[in-house]
Amino acid sequence: MSFLAACNSEDSARMDGNASLQFVIRSADGSAMTRGVEDLDDDGTVTDEEIIVDGRRMYRLAIFLLDGNNVVSTAVLEEDDPRFDAGNTEAVVSFDNLDYSRTYRMYAVANYGNYGALAGNLADVNQSNVTSGLKVTASSDNICNSGTPYPLTLVKEISLMPGANTVSGELVRTYARIRINVRNQSSFNDLYITKLGFPAKFTQRSADIFVEGGTADVSPLVTSGGAITPFEANCVIPKFGDAGNVSEKTIFDTYLLESTGGEYKYTIGLKYEGGTEETYVVNSTAISSTSNIEDGGMYVIYNTNARKYLYANSNSNRVGAGDSYLSNNELNHNYVWKLKRTSNNSYTIESMGATGYFMQSSGVSSSYVPLTVNPGSNDYFKASTSGSNIRFQSTRSNYYMAVNGTSVYGNNSTSSSNQRRYNFNLYKVEKKQVVSDITHEETIPIRIIDKNTGEASPLTAIRRNDFIEILVNVTYNEKTGDVDFEVSEWNRVDGEVTFD
Repeated sequence: MSFLAACNSEDSARMDGNASLQFVIRSADGSAMTRGVEDLDDDGTVTDEEIIVDGRRMYRLAIFLLDGNNVVSTAVLEEDDPRFDAGNTEAVVSFDNLDYSRTYRMYAVANYGNYGALAGNLADVNQSNVTSGLKVTASSDNICNSGTPYPLTLVKEISLMPGANTVSGELVRTYARIRINVRNQSSFNDLYITKLGFPAKFTQRSADIFVEGGTADVSPLVTSGGAITPFEANCVIPKFGDAGNVSEKTIFDTYLLESTGGEYKYTIGLKYEGGTEETYVVNSTAISSTSNIEDGGMYVIYNTNARKYLYANSNSNRVGAGDSYLSNNELNHNYVWKLKRTSNNSYTIESMGATGYFMQSSGVSSSYVPLTVNPGSNDYFKASTSGSNIRFQSTRSNYYMAVNGTSVYGNNSTSSSNQRRYNFNLYKVEKKQVVSDITHEETIPIRIIDKNTGEASPLTAIRRNDFIEILVNVTYNEKTGDVDFEVSEWNRVDGEVTFD
């Protein structure tokens, strides 16, 4: 509880112990909660019900003045009470015959019970239950329904002076608000928001109307019909720069109860349709004749005897043989080779995954085929057709490239068993532009700018009267295929109660 000293307006203090109190109480209209957002359902009309739900005017007010645990004075104002101002945003209530030697505790509750067709979340408050731990509760979707008035409260200790005293204060909402906007910063295409979610511990189901705090234990349902703006999967945000289009949209907006100790982050998924990406595919038709080798063409090289594919081992700077050119269902570029014609049917064979070319040193027979970064004038391989196979013979050593198991080496044996190891087929690797959706999902912590230091840090609590406004800027780089998020840090405007 905060201690409140009233202002005394009497020139001479009464000596009989009597004092009076005039209390000026305001609705929550002055806080940051409603920054520029009055029309909750965006229908172009600000209704009285929307103003009530947002806590900006009072339709019922009860004030209880306690001395210790005893209620010594009560004031209950209905909507048409003359003690309200014309807009029901302020009330002036007086209490007489108070003892200035005592310290009083004041409880104020506004907007309980029903308002027309709206059923208030707090049914009733009176002098018998005001100190009994009254609570507000969230809906079964763990949000505060946008069609339900939630109470505004204030509790303070007041010290009086002899004579007439005047005190003013502002009510506090028993709830907070969070809104997430997404801006499409890309002119590439329309942006689809496919997913939005919060952790299991983000808010709470119930809270004391006077005692702030409470541990987060539930997650708000983003698709709840009770939200101000429920999340709709695959909602569209037009691409940036289109005439007449607004490339920013509120994807979720709701009231919710305060909490501490939660996981204050959210997960967002998105999609850009019709993205173009460059990919490589292997043609399934085997090439078994040198007449079908394209100068500068890219191929996977398959040994038909060992049933292995050649690959560049960048760690050992050697050529190896493996069972598949796929890695995680994608083409492993270490298995891709470019054949560049030098003369007649002689080629350099360059790895597309590692840095290096085939090189067959003179005298090497059964060890390995190394890779070289700078091939010499004799580091070529003459291709020849042998039946339904292609053979590669080093112009340096005259040895044929051979495969035995997983070993790739040079051999010049004329025995039939060795010559079978010289046999290869090629499979053409083709570059294609594939049109596909670009999808991305990311979990983003909510960060807040410290008003004293100006530095951003992770949010540790959601407080009453907080209006957490999040703007996510999404960009897509067509050259790299990267999706980037830039989140505007949230600057908390202090929603604490102020007194004059």
